[in-house]
Amino acid sequence: MREHKLSIKPSTVHSDAFGPLTAELRRAEANHHNVDALLPRLVAARGFDDADDIAAVLHYRVERATGRPAGSGRTRKPTRLIAGLIPQAHGVIDVEMRAALDEREELIAARADAVLDGALTESAPWTKAIGTPPADRRRAATWRKAARVVAAYRDRYRITDDTPLGAPPESAAQTIDAARARVALEQVRGLERAEEPRPAGRTPGKQVPGVSM
Repeated sequence: MREHKLSIKPSTVHSDAFGPLTAELRRAEANHHNVDALLPRLVAARGFDDADDIAAVLHYRVERATGRPAGSGRTRKPTRLIAGLIPQAHGVIDVEMRAALDEREELIAARADAVLDGALTESAPWTKAIGTPPADRRRAATWRKAARVVAAYRDRYRITDDTPLGAPPESAAQTIDAARARVALEQVRGLERAEEPRPAGRTPGKQVPGVSM
């Protein structure tokens, strides 16, 4: 994530909430929000005179303001996420840092694939909800991409429940991720329904004179 044009007090950097704040800013960038313009607006909207932890307050404000992708309707751009959940870091110019981030993305994607493959191999109860890959190659690729999001969500939030998405989310960030995983799950189920054989239609018989069909 690039550095933003906003002075941050040392106490904010050392706060326990600073890590979640930076993660939320990355999520906002992944949702195509202009963080450089957003942060000053959120700071100016209300002061911090009564705040014990500025980072925690900023984290809450950013989370509330950027829960959905920027834009609407046809102008909304697809969210840039790794394994369907983790925001990609953009705006990084340093070559070594970019290489490290690219490697991190590959590791996250590989981890999601491994979790999904392990669950399918062991016939984990939750995999009943995603069925089996379609026979069609393109649909199978779409199925795997969506199923991987569900697997990544379970791994990210350490879900061991037999249901695909487990218990209700415990935070606003998890609620957003759960919504993405739910969309992916519905996509998988839709592909599975499309693969189901349709009952043969009734073949119209010949009309016999004097006989009501």
